[in-house]
Amino acid sequence: MRRLLRVLPKAGVILLLLLCAAAAGLWIQSYFASDSVRSVRKERANDSWSVATTQVQASRGYVLFRRGVLILKNQAYIEQLVPDFTNDRDGTFWETDVPYDLKGMFKGGSIWNRMGFVAASDFQDSPEEYAANTFVLFPLWPMMLVTGLPSALIVRRRWIAFLRLRRQGRGLCPRCGYDVSHSESDRCPECGEARIPA
Repeated sequence: MRRLLRVLPKAGVILLLLLCAAAAGLWIQSYFASDSVRSVRKERANDSWSVATTQVQASRGYVLFRRGVLILKNQAYIEQLVPDFTNDRDGTFWETDVPYDLKGMFKGGSIWNRMGFVAASDFQDSPEEYAANTFVLFPLWPMMLVTGLPSALIVRRRWIAFLRLRRQGRGLCPRCGYDVSHSESDRCPECGEARIPA
């Protein structure tokens, strides 16, 4: 149990650092290429088709979650719109360089919109089709902040503890690094730190 309690914080720090590195990599990569994972499911009911789409896209420092439903009501309209619609396959698709205007979503004046967080929905109903979409857009910088700040603080704390031990082993003051090996006092004459006997 003691060993587990010693290993668990180290594993947490390593996990936070890996998440921070992954978020940084995704953030930087999103400026060079727009990647998208899309899941499509089609169902036929009498003369109409229902298409459910879920999409996650990283582009220009943002992640977009989109969930949409499209109901095509007219078979002739379906064949005119997409000639090979019935043969298209369902499934999950990975797409690269998908054009999608994320800047058009920053409408509104709330503080959350100005920071890059957007949640919106729209729908369209016509005799041929019904379409409804829900969008959630958020920037990647909060992920780096949430994962990077705690891990940076923990790494800094460990580094300071390492330096203190190293200085103390060399006969230096653990706090300021002043040579106290020949000092008779129980405190550092430079900074006043209490000396720990070796």
